[in-house]
Amino acid sequence: MDAPETTPPPAWPASHLARGAFVLALAAACTGVVVVATGGFRLVLPGLRVSARSPWPPLLAALSAAGIGVLLDPRGGGVHLRWLGEWLRRRAAMLALGVSLITLVTGVIHGSVVPSGADASGYLSQAARWRAGDLRLHEPAILQAPWPDAAWTYAPLGYRPGRTPGDLVPTYPPGLPLHFAVAGAAAGEAGMRLVVPLLGALGLWCVFVLGHRLVGPFCGLAAAALLASSPPWLQHLVQPMSDVPAAAWWLVSFALALARTSRRASLALAVGLGAGIAWLVRPNLVLLLPLPLWLLLRARGPWPSTRLRTLAMYAAGVFPAVALMACINTRLYGAPWVSGYGGAAELFALAHVAPNLRLYAGWLLAVHAPLLVLGSMGLVVLLLLREPTADLRTAAPVLAAMLVLVVASYLVYAPFESWTYLRFLLPAIAVIALAAGGALEAPSQAAWPGAPVAALLVLVALAGTSWREARDLGVFTTASRERRYGLAATWVARHAPPGVQLLAAQHSGSLRASTPHTVLRWDLIDTGRRSSDDRAWLDLAWTAAAGQSSWLVVDAEEEPVFRRRFASVSELGRLDWPPSASTDPPAAVRVYRLDDRARYLAGQAVETARIGRD
Repeated sequence: MDAPETTPPPAWPASHLARGAFVLALAAACTGVVVVATGGFRLVLPGLRVSARSPWPPLLAALSAAGIGVLLDPRGGGVHLRWLGEWLRRRAAMLALGVSLITLVTGVIHGSVVPSGADASGYLSQAARWRAGDLRLHEPAILQAPWPDAAWTYAPLGYRPGRTPGDLVPTYPPGLPLHFAVAGAAAGEAGMRLVVPLLGALGLWCVFVLGHRLVGPFCGLAAAALLASSPPWLQHLVQPMSDVPAAAWWLVSFALALARTSRRASLALAVGLGAGIAWLVRPNLVLLLPLPLWLLLRARGPWPSTRLRTLAMYAAGVFPAVALMACINTRLYGAPWVSGYGGAAELFALAHVAPNLRLYAGWLLAVHAPLLVLGSMGLVVLLLLREPTADLRTAAPVLAAMLVLVVASYLVYAPFESWTYLRFLLPAIAVIALAAGGALEAPSQAAWPGAPVAALLVLVALAGTSWREARDLGVFTTASRERRYGLAATWVARHAPPGVQLLAAQHSGSLRASTPHTVLRWDLIDTGRRSSDDRAWLDLAWTAAAGQSSWLVVDAEEEPVFRRRFASVSELGRLDWPPSASTDPPAAVRVYRLDDRARYLAGQAVETARIGRD
């Protein structure tokens, strides 16, 4: 019997051109899926603008490229799909690096280092204090104020009264401000802008490394892409806040703990340094500190002498962070175990568990339902349907403990009312992304030749859907919204004469960070006092606030609150005259000179300057 005829492989140029056509077809298909998932996108870079509104052009381009590939190499679709699947697995590291680089670029383009709200102004202001060599702010007005709790009324967002009368000290831990201080000293504002995006990109690369080591290359790629497109991850990639940096350093520590090297002592030291930095950035995750050590001990064999050496080197890595935190807490707050947030009893309580369960569960389902479903499928696949790798058997209990401890740490924490507080759970979301990556790794290894391509298209669809959710939640307009803080503070710094006192609430941190003027927190002046003595204190506080050289800086949405608090205390509380300056709406900031009211009522015109245009 004659052997069946087979189609000979094409000559070298045609073969390589065919493979290139299939890669282009896959890229075009992914673009089409992204357009379907996101509803379209626009990418604007210096000298380049790319936009896509309809999925049909990229999908038709994908079919055309695949057809060209078949014409150049007519050996059958299965051969081409199998080669493409193998190509994807070999290029997973390159694709994951691309995800990290896209994250870095996204953070730089959309990011902000404006000292805006409490967190951003607190971190950036503290970074400036580190560079100045003294974390304390001395405010002489505190010593002259006779009303109760005067120190708090002069403490801007991100600060609290210090142990020495007249001093204000930072509320926030020193980890992230030290990052900004070092980057600012090295490269100015440009260096500070890179801190969070660089750490975000590093964290994603570590997620890929973990997924690749534990399950396979496609798991690592999928986990990195799913975390990179997570709305809470993106929301805090573009702000000078500690959530992405803390998660990134924990991921660095875990990835290093699984590294294969004969230099175990050096590795344990590096793992401890990473864990120490992560804890220094976010100290309330202290329960995570033993986990990288547990992973090291599970991965390094049973010999007692090796374990003791590993323990000693890990402790040596963590010790600088612990020592620094103890020194700062003692100097600023009075004891190593007291933080700027206060004692543990003020923040943690079992009564918080029920409301936090409701809040976090609702937010996760609203923002991350597909990821939760895929992560649950991944757990089933990894634990029941396939033989786990040795690394997965080693790391699975540790990663599960990390997820549980992160969630437990915040269930007893003070509740908040915004989905953005999913940022607290970013280390746990990274673990869920790894489980979801495991769900996509299994089909990528299936016998069907098109399985890896199908798994990639599913991944692209899920990541695109998350990206659209982040866009719809306003993540990528964060920097433009927060720009008003910097504009207002710059205008005040330029126009306010020496001796002016600033009244502010939401803008107190940005004004104190960007101007030399005293800031009085109008929202902390207690207007609820009723006895004659208490009324006297209120009158004194308001007289100090409403001095002839006081300027009020408020968001437009704060004005009704200000009127309700102070209209019954003083006519100035009515804000019934034009502001001296204002940013453009919708997120308008207004600057009122309190002495303008008398001139305005006397018939003199009060011009409103447009901040950002002068």
